Amino acid sequence: MKKLWLVADMDSTLVERPATGLFPSLRESPCFEPIIKWLEYGGNLMVITTADDRTFYQVWDCIPRTLRRNKQVLLCVSEGAVLLYGNAEGDAVLEPRFRSEGAEGGTLMPEALAEQLCRQLREHVVIPLYQAMQSDRSLMVPLLSGKYQKPIARVLDRLDGGDAIE
Repeated sequence: MKKLWLVADMDSTLVERPATGLFPSLRESPCFEPIIKWLEYGGNLMVITTADDRTFYQVWDCIPRTLRRNKQVLLCVSEGAVLLYGNAEGDAVLEPRFRSEGAEGGTLMPEALAEQLCRQLREHVVIPLYQAMQSDRSLMVPLLSGKYQKPIARVLDRLDGGDAIE
């Protein structure tokens, strides 16, 4: 299983992110035991999050040191700006090449490629998704997380009013 990776977002995926502003740990998550078993069987874990320091007490510190060793667990934190991994002792180590080997401006892909990808996502994912939601709001919008229902409904109202999808 050394080549198998579980790649997961942290907030509202691995750990709950309640509106209260409290940040429960991985130990309190229903994902905890399956994640630990995954790592015990030799699987790898990469946690991706916009969060910074709280990632350590919410996730990293919950995983036994022996299961974080030798890059078995990676953290991509600070909105993807920093990559950390467990060294031979299971301590978090900054991957120095992550930022220095990326394209100018700190991205991991050249700007022209990123722009092309954004155009393709817009054309093949975003516009068709909004068109589908616009055609049947009662089916699509209620499936969204509560925090997205009102903003998406406002966008759909604007589209119904004749605004173009740009």
